[in-house]
Amino acid sequence: MFGRKKQVLSREQSLSARPVRNENLTVSRDDDGNVVITIPRRKTWWADAVARLLRMPDKRKIALDEVGTAVWDQCDGKHTVESIIDNFVEKYKLNRREAEVSVFAFFKDLTRRGFVGLVVDGQGNGKKSREKRRK
Repeated sequence: MFGRKKQVLSREQSLSARPVRNENLTVSRDDDGNVVITIPRRKTWWADAVARLLRMPDKRKIALDEVGTAVWDQCDGKHTVESIIDNFVEKYKLNRREAEVSVFAFFKDLTRRGFVGLVVDGQGNGKKSREKRRK
């Protein structure tokens, strides 16, 4: 009710969107070269109390596998979702539909967690959207 309304993108908008990583995350690589995302625990009084009670660590690490790392590396704001899917099809020898379903599910999880955002041309505060509004 008070939150920001979720924007529903068409298939074409989703494919042309450019994923960008959250710059506030701490990202490293493990010995195999796979991405490891470190997330600090929330700093609220109730979270601190629960963490002390349950002896939870101050940080949580999420390790991506080889496939997740390959997709993560392309989330640079330059590649579109469609080009990432094309690369996925070529590298892992999947059919187009399987690759789309897998990549969309992965991006849904990454965006839900706040690890990546999707830039859609013509929306937001990006340079391209400002140029389109002027015309």
